[in-house]
Amino acid sequence: MYTLVQHSGFVANHDPSFRRAVELRHVDGDAAVKRVAKAGGYLFYSYGEASKAEQDVNYQPDNTGMIPCVAGSFSGREVEGQAIYPTPR
Repeated sequence: MYTLVQHSGFVANHDPSFRRAVELRHVDGDAAVKRVAKAGGYLFYSYGEASKAEQDVNYQPDNTGMIPCVAGSFSGREVEGQAIYPTPR
Protein backbone atom coordinates (compact mmCIF):
# COMPACT_ATOMS: atom_id res chain seq x y z
CA MET A 1 0.00 0.00 0.00
CA TYR A 2 0.97 3.64 -0.46
CA THR A 3 0.12 6.97 1.11
CA LEU A 4 0.96 10.65 0.63
CA VAL A 5 3.38 12.36 3.03
CA GLN A 6 5.17 15.70 3.28
CA HIS A 7 7.85 15.85 0.59
CA SER A 8 11.37 14.77 1.57
CA GLY A 9 12.73 17.87 -0.17
CA PHE A 10 11.42 19.80 2.82
CA VAL A 11 11.69 17.15 5.55
CA ALA A 12 15.27 16.07 4.82
CA ASN A 13 16.71 19.01 2.89
CA HIS A 14 14.73 21.88 4.43
CA ASP A 15 14.00 23.34 0.98
CA PRO A 16 11.10 25.76 1.60
CA SER A 17 9.74 25.31 -1.93
CA PHE A 18 8.69 21.78 -0.86
CA ARG A 19 7.02 22.84 2.43
CA ARG A 20 3.53 22.43 0.89
CA ALA A 21 4.36 19.42 -1.33
CA VAL A 22 3.60 15.73 -0.99
CA GLU A 23 5.25 12.60 -2.25
CA LEU A 24 4.11 9.02 -2.21
CA ARG A 25 5.47 6.66 0.40
CA HIS A 26 5.22 2.88 0.59
CA VAL A 27 3.35 1.79 3.72
CA ASP A 28 4.59 -1.54 5.03
CA GLY A 29 3.00 -3.48 7.86
CA ASP A 30 -0.29 -3.41 9.72
CA ALA A 31 0.88 -0.87 12.30
CA ALA A 32 1.85 1.68 9.63
CA VAL A 33 -1.42 1.13 7.72
CA LYS A 34 -3.38 1.71 10.93
CA ARG A 35 -1.35 4.85 11.69
CA VAL A 36 -2.15 6.30 8.26
CA ALA A 37 -5.83 5.39 8.57
CA LYS A 38 -6.06 6.89 12.07
CA ALA A 39 -4.50 10.12 10.76
CA GLY A 40 -7.14 10.22 8.01
CA GLY A 41 -4.51 9.71 5.31
CA TYR A 42 -4.99 8.39 1.83
CA LEU A 43 -4.31 4.66 1.33
CA PHE A 44 -3.69 3.42 -2.20
CA TYR A 45 -3.37 -0.20 -3.29
CA SER A 46 -1.26 0.50 -6.37
CA TYR A 47 1.79 2.62 -7.17
CA GLY A 48 0.07 4.02 -10.27
CA GLU A 49 -2.94 5.18 -8.28
CA ALA A 50 -0.72 6.84 -5.66
CA SER A 51 1.49 8.46 -8.31
CA LYS A 52 -1.51 10.03 -10.07
CA ALA A 53 -2.88 11.31 -6.75
CA GLU A 54 0.54 12.76 -5.89
CA GLN A 55 0.53 14.78 -9.12
CA ASP A 56 -3.12 15.84 -8.78
CA VAL A 57 -2.75 16.95 -5.14
CA ASN A 58 0.52 18.84 -5.71
CA TYR A 59 -0.69 20.65 -8.81
CA GLN A 60 -4.36 21.45 -8.30
CA PRO A 61 -6.19 23.45 -11.01
CA ASP A 62 -5.61 26.78 -9.25
CA ASN A 63 -1.85 26.18 -9.05
CA THR A 64 -0.43 27.59 -12.27
CA GLY A 65 3.20 27.65 -11.14
CA MET A 66 5.98 25.09 -10.91
CA ILE A 67 6.07 24.93 -7.10
CA PRO A 68 3.76 22.25 -5.68
CA CYS A 69 1.15 23.43 -3.19
CA VAL A 70 -1.38 21.13 -1.54
CA ALA A 71 -4.64 22.22 0.05
CA GLY A 72 -5.10 21.74 3.78
CA SER A 73 -2.42 20.82 6.27
CA PHE A 74 -0.34 17.83 7.33
CA SER A 75 -1.17 15.49 10.17
CA GLY A 76 0.86 15.37 13.37
CA ARG A 77 1.32 11.64 12.69
CA GLU A 78 4.24 10.39 10.61
CA VAL A 79 5.43 7.52 8.46
CA GLU A 80 9.22 7.16 8.68
CA GLY A 81 9.66 10.75 9.82
CA GLN A 82 7.38 12.33 7.20
CA ALA A 83 4.03 13.89 8.16
CA ILE A 84 1.00 12.12 6.72
CA TYR A 85 -1.19 14.13 4.34
CA PRO A 86 -4.81 13.62 5.43
CA THR A 87 -7.73 13.42 3.05
CA PRO A 88 -9.16 16.94 2.77
CA ARG A 89 -12.60 17.10 4.40
